[in-house]
Amino acid sequence: MTARPGESSDALTTLLDGIVGKRYQRPFRLVSANAPLTDEPEEVLSILNMASLAELSEAVGAPLEQQRFSGNLWLDGLDAWSEFDLVGRSIRVGDACLRVVEPIARCAAINVMPGTGDTTPNVLKGLVAKFGHENFGIFATVEAAGRIAMGDQVILQ
Repeated sequence: MTARPGESSDALTTLLDGIVGKRYQRPFRLVSANAPLTDEPEEVLSILNMASLAELSEAVGAPLEQQRFSGNLWLDGLDAWSEFDLVGRSIRVGDACLRVVEPIARCAAINVMPGTGDTTPNVLKGLVAKFGHENFGIFATVEAAGRIAMGDQVILQ
């Protein structure tokens, strides 16, 4: 489906109906933003863990796509959920230095697969039921900008 800011379309309405149901006024239309759309007060990166994704996928009984979580940086080689141990710490990734500030408390947006609008499985419900919290990933601020490349090691500072 293709839609442009300011336009409405039957395809867009059908897609969004599958995501939000009948709770919002129609027709839907796309709008453009002059600033990043975020619910965080400061600029942060989201760092996610492949092992945590694997455990969450197992908990909900279906393979989960990375796109559901809008991660900026995916880490591999950590134990599941050990990214939470980095909160309050600084890490170096490539040439960049990042300060891990908090876990990411998730909302129902992780139930939706971008591009398709598929809302199965209920990931948020499974996260809370299996692990007792709504957190998936961690937020970090940039202490020193730098280049990050695939395969770079994460080093505690």
